[in-house]
Amino acid sequence: MNVGLVDAFELLWIALGAALILALAGRLFGRSPASWRGFPFLSATLFCAAFVYSFTARATTHGQPIAAFIALVLLVAPIALLYRFRRDARGVGFVFAILFALDLCERFGLTFGAGFDAGIAVARPLGYSYVLFRMYDALRALNIPRPSSRAAHWHDWLLQTTMFPTFAAGPIVLSGQFRTIVAPFTLRLVFYRRACVLLLLGIAKLYLILPVTRFYFETGLVFPVQLTQAGLANVLHTGLYQYARVFLDFSGYTDLVVGACAFLGLKIRHNFLRPYAAVTLREFWRRWHVTLAHFMRRHVYEPLGGRGDGPARHMRNLLLVFVLLGLWHGLTLPFLIWGAAHGLFMILEVYALTPLFDRLRGDAGTLRVKIITGAQYVLTQSFVTLSWIVFFWK
Repeated sequence: MNVGLVDAFELLWIALGAALILALAGRLFGRSPASWRGFPFLSATLFCAAFVYSFTARATTHGQPIAAFIALVLLVAPIALLYRFRRDARGVGFVFAILFALDLCERFGLTFGAGFDAGIAVARPLGYSYVLFRMYDALRALNIPRPSSRAAHWHDWLLQTTMFPTFAAGPIVLSGQFRTIVAPFTLRLVFYRRACVLLLLGIAKLYLILPVTRFYFETGLVFPVQLTQAGLANVLHTGLYQYARVFLDFSGYTDLVVGACAFLGLKIRHNFLRPYAAVTLREFWRRWHVTLAHFMRRHVYEPLGGRGDGPARHMRNLLLVFVLLGLWHGLTLPFLIWGAAHGLFMILEVYALTPLFDRLRGDAGTLRVKIITGAQYVLTQSFVTLSWIVFFWK
């Protein structure tokens, strides 16, 4: 599986161009495009056009046959509506079952419908899940009482599920985690200045830092060791490379998407909040793929009871969440091991490592606290770095 998102750039740059045009139009009308009454329908039109283009013109790894996509919509909608009144995880369990079925279909070379190009296979779960997760969350949110009208509920539902340009790889926009900025684009506002910074940062990551990082790691200039050699240095070399590559690739893409949404007047959550600064694994997952972690917490972890039913149930819930996080990337043994390893380390951290480090800190002076926190940081980042070796194992 290619978790890189560079193959979606063609569509992303089209989306950025459309966002810029709409932002300029917003200046003429005195309101941001996202605040227009008909913007959700315009966004849905652009969203669907991107899907059509993605499988008719180029058929990237994130492209979806329209027949399969419509079938999925028809499957997810009744599941979400059926379980939106019940606080349990069965509804999202069916959604994961659909994604796993799609992965198996693609793995065995099956496609949906007749008449499609044989080269267009059913996309991997990642391609569909960003849309399906948003749809499931939005339909469940329809039952949450709010002071707005039912028409406003469906207005938000359409905008959340078809938010342009998040069509290719997220972020997963959840209900209550996005809002509309009425003011049109102007650099006098901090919000739009941040959007410009994100766009420049995303371009720098993807077109400058990532290529340089790839060159230096792959040529062995970071460590004096070749990729074919065994040993601890090679393991560290590989883990650091994969960690840096995934972060620069995925976070750079997300910078561009969040920046493009900002130009339209939409404020959405970013997927990456300096994960290299995480001291604990819990903190890492508050910084890494943030929207996916929020979805899993809202629709899997909390409906299962969270940590309110005792340590045994809490451990089970944590392990199940991380196993699903691993298998979400694909039904393979490396992904399963990667997810289970994160779940087991999280359990170890919550019930052993964190209490141990807290006792060691005690009422110690500043220097000792810094040393202990540094040791905790090294342990966490070392685990995350080495886990990427398993993730990309072939």
